[in-house]
Amino acid sequence: MNFYTRVGKKMSLEKIGSLYKKIFSIEELEKDIVVKWFFGYCIFTFAIVFKTWMMHPHTATNAYSRYGPICWPFFQGCEDFIFMTTLPDGYTQQYFYMAMMGVMALAIFFAVHGRWAFAHFCVLVLFMWKMYVTSIHFWFNANYDYYHTSFVFIFLFLPHKRFFWMLTLASFYFLSTATKIHETWILGTYFSALKTGLPIFPDTTIPVWTNLVVIMEMVFVWFLFSKNWIMQRGVFLFFCAFHLYSGILVGYHYPLIVFSALLILFGYFYKPQVPPVDWKSIPGWSFMLTLLCLQMISHMIPGDEKLTMEGNFYGLYMFEANYQCTVRVYDMDNGETLQRISSTNARNRCSPYWYMKRTQFLYCRNNFNTKQYGFSMEISINGGPFKRVVKEKDLCALEYKPLQKNDWIKTEDEAEPVARPLKNFYK
Repeated sequence: MNFYTRVGKKMSLEKIGSLYKKIFSIEELEKDIVVKWFFGYCIFTFAIVFKTWMMHPHTATNAYSRYGPICWPFFQGCEDFIFMTTLPDGYTQQYFYMAMMGVMALAIFFAVHGRWAFAHFCVLVLFMWKMYVTSIHFWFNANYDYYHTSFVFIFLFLPHKRFFWMLTLASFYFLSTATKIHETWILGTYFSALKTGLPIFPDTTIPVWTNLVVIMEMVFVWFLFSKNWIMQRGVFLFFCAFHLYSGILVGYHYPLIVFSALLILFGYFYKPQVPPVDWKSIPGWSFMLTLLCLQMISHMIPGDEKLTMEGNFYGLYMFEANYQCTVRVYDMDNGETLQRISSTNARNRCSPYWYMKRTQFLYCRNNFNTKQYGFSMEISINGGPFKRVVKEKDLCALEYKPLQKNDWIKTEDEAEPVARPLKNFYK
């Protein structure tokens, strides 16, 4: 290789590197201390997420062969993309997750040496892996994953990163009230229906605290952007206390994802931001509009999404209701119950879609089976009566429409009340 060839290749690589930095706004990562801290946030939170997912059977062939995959309603056939094995069948999944740990270490190495474009690319690899795993199982639809995915997306792809992180976090607090304008929070019935009630506070004060949270998330959250130091710090400290308190119920995972972002964006490094209006801000504003539209999907489908669960997974839905449910599969020939599933776990959202897919895998796989199976489901929310949301004569014929009303799932006005539940637990 002669001198001119080497120089030409070096110039080509420099052009590629320059283009990469321009496309992904690497200059912000090089110059803004908050963006650098968010790089650390990305590595830290990916470690948390992947620790939870590693050796999870639902993303391995184990789940498909033994339990059946639960694909997202808009991505039926996701089992075709499942290739990993995990114990006791193999180690493929572990290989990939340990490779991701190697990518995290490499990202830190590049960051320490100031090679921010390479560090950014490592985060892109981690993000692509997360998107693959998320896409192959409906299980990974938790709100803290929604937060995390959005924050990393902004880090990777959007200009004006600091501003849109701040706006996204405040908007998530605000959008979460879309699910809280309901007896769950207005009357506090989520917690009063629990045997243990609301931690620390007496039951008589539950509506006071739940309504305070709604007001803070709907109105006062915007004072996080205030130039008034006392007002800004007062609201910031409220949300800090809120996340520390919520961990009593939800554990470490959610506060680590959200609380750490709050500390970085509105804590020591906070300074008021001017909303960007240049052409580079168009992707960011489009992203914000997308989040709003996703949150509204469940409200455009008839019925209470807290009971029917239709469309609720497109947006935020944490603590939307306290659930109990009973599912029954029965033989239509003689009425004999073949399977009965009961859940008194307030956290289990009792999704008709989830139980439909699970029971269809068990009873409808054999094309030569001429039996007809009935399927029924009773759901109680917030200690209210069990309502027969589903009662169908042919389980195997049921199909789920992801963006519109499913006729086989009854609304709160159509579902027949059949029983009263006992108080349950948050498990």
